[in-house]
Amino acid sequence: EYSPENTGQFTRFILDKPIYVTSNYWIGWVQVTSGFLNIGFDKNYNDKGSLKYNTSGSWQLDNNEGTLMMRPVFGKREDIPSSARISEQMPAVKVYPNPASQDVYIEIDTNNNLSEYDIEIFSYTGQLRYRSVLSATSIDVSGLEPGLYVMRVIHRKSRYTNTQKILIYR
Repeated sequence: EYSPENTGQFTRFILDKPIYVTSNYWIGWVQVTSGFLNIGFDKNYNDKGSLKYNTSGSWQLDNNEGTLMMRPVFGKREDIPSSARISEQMPAVKVYPNPASQDVYIEIDTNNNLSEYDIEIFSYTGQLRYRSVLSATSIDVSGLEPGLYVMRVIHRKSRYTNTQKILIYR
């Protein structure tokens, strides 16, 4: 269900049992109110001809140039980069500078050893770009292409996660 608190965030629907996809798949939803649907629309990628809608029992082809920003995420529940499991057991994490060009510094408000944490950086399309045991207070991000990324700091024992968005620019 959509709520104003979720604006600008992904909504995840977890299936009770797996669905095996062997060919094309379609994603859809039913609008049950007359209000606007808050969904992203990417005008940079033209998927014209694939977007259809049904208003009165018949499917119509949408004429807008672009594509909806709905994406399925496949895999185990804990592998989803846009999710965050934060609790009192996960200490505060500070990432700076943001935006960054060379190094990103990570401060974890804890007495624990840094090596008790893993660090993962995903592209905004969900591709894993960096994974390591956190062994220092900084990470060299100069090898990453400029763009928006999602950084996860994961406590290795409890699996609690803190997720941060970072922007790489040059």
